[in-house]
Amino acid sequence: MIKRPIFLAVLLVLAVLFSTASVNAQTVGVKKYVIFRDDDVAPWWFHGDTLQAVNQVHIDENVPVTLAIVPDPHAIGPDSQVFPYGQLTSNVTATRGTSPDNELLQDPAFLAYMRSISSDPLFEFAQHGYSHKDDQLSLLSEPSEFAGASATVQHEAIQKGRDDITEAFGITPTTFVPPFDHGDANTLEAVQALGFTDYCSGRGDPATLQGQADGIRVEPATVNIVGANYTALNTSFQLAKNTTDQFFSDPSNDTLIVAYHWWTFSGPGGSVDAREVQLLRDYIDYIKANEGVQFTRLDRQVTTSTGAAAGTALSLPQITISTAAIYGAVSSLMNVSGALTPYRLWLTRGVGITYLLGFAWFVVRGRDRRK
Repeated sequence: MIKRPIFLAVLLVLAVLFSTASVNAQTVGVKKYVIFRDDDVAPWWFHGDTLQAVNQVHIDENVPVTLAIVPDPHAIGPDSQVFPYGQLTSNVTATRGTSPDNELLQDPAFLAYMRSISSDPLFEFAQHGYSHKDDQLSLLSEPSEFAGASATVQHEAIQKGRDDITEAFGITPTTFVPPFDHGDANTLEAVQALGFTDYCSGRGDPATLQGQADGIRVEPATVNIVGANYTALNTSFQLAKNTTDQFFSDPSNDTLIVAYHWWTFSGPGGSVDAREVQLLRDYIDYIKANEGVQFTRLDRQVTTSTGAAAGTALSLPQITISTAAIYGAVSSLMNVSGALTPYRLWLTRGVGITYLLGFAWFVVRGRDRRK
């Protein structure tokens, strides 16, 4: 006859384990990554303190941001082959490619500020095209700097822009953001050949460019913050919050990319609009209210977690190493949805029953020996 302690232990185990027999195991929590992308960071477009005010929000909130830099917004001469805007003067030879000088070095205030933050891990320096001018070569309705131009023209312009960023800031960008969120297959071919590993555009890009392609992460921005005034910008942030809510409730989506332009937060004359900047801060706090948020950059090289100490930036490899061990330990027991499969669920329960029965037997045997 089964000893009473063992019998009671068996009943307890069965009650706990099999009471959920018809219910899937709890889905293992998936980390949610949020990325901010700030476009049109460029010399001569430097509206006083607005860019600094927006970046200060990210510093205060300890949230990384990818700064998409336009190397030569005033490109003329040699660049006219790429950007047919009639800027070529009669005494300039049109040799296809790029302007001869590095315009990033020509705006002292912009140069000094960008260099002051270049070593801060919260800021990724990405490349945002070359001149950001609509080439008007694309047959599609969307404007684009590169779509429709040859692979050679695109390669030369992108290479010159990349080299200018490296010369000015000592950083070689690995993320490319096509102006107007639109490029073509030649754009992707050029950035791949130049060693870029991330290509972030918009949903207007052809579907063939989306997804992982030949070692380049290709992805669109999920949210675009726009607004010509405070009311419009506030409405845009409200819509962004709706999209954010959907993101956190969608277990199949682990990355939210929020794109904005720093000059959107400028008031009359390019001055800082403090109310609009506060909208950005409020939105970041809104995201932080969700559990398990990981803020990172488009290159995924730096990430910070909700609740991390202000000013603390952790390298992504450190985090992925720690999470990889956990994921690897449970992935063999999960299906693609993150739930335990029925067979492996019963196997897990069986192991638990065996362990508890063995423990109960050990306890009873110990008591018998003492009698």
